[in-house]
Amino acid sequence: MRAVACAVVGVVAFTLTAGTAVATTGHAMTISGTVTTPTHYTAAEVALLPQNTYPGHVTGASLLDIVTKAAPVLPPGKNTALRVTLTVTGRHHQRSTFALGELDPNFGNHPAVLTTNHHTIDLTVPGDRGHSRAVQD
Repeated sequence: MRAVACAVVGVVAFTLTAGTAVATTGHAMTISGTVTTPTHYTAAEVALLPQNTYPGHVTGASLLDIVTKAAPVLPPGKNTALRVTLTVTGRHHQRSTFALGELDPNFGNHPAVLTTNHHTIDLTVPGDRGHSRAVQD
């Protein structure tokens, strides 16, 4: 199984951290691991991405869209999106893990959304009963 996770080789990692790599006073998100294009977004940049409204009146950028732009490296074979995981880690080490296929509207169709107020980036999972998979920046 391939994973998308922080500081682990062979995975894709999303880290919501204080924005020290980019000249900003806000917070930022880094996408790394087994991706073709490691990426860094500030909270302001996430706010400029296409925004969608999801059930529960949640508006934000699709985590799947951001992952797709980073081009995760998929293993060969059938249903490979089920064998790739993404771990989102907040600055307080709060973590939430997803299978790539879970987020895909053609498979699991269970979206995860990055919301921002231009200073912080938070992960919300519309449709979850509680907030156990939400990650606060």
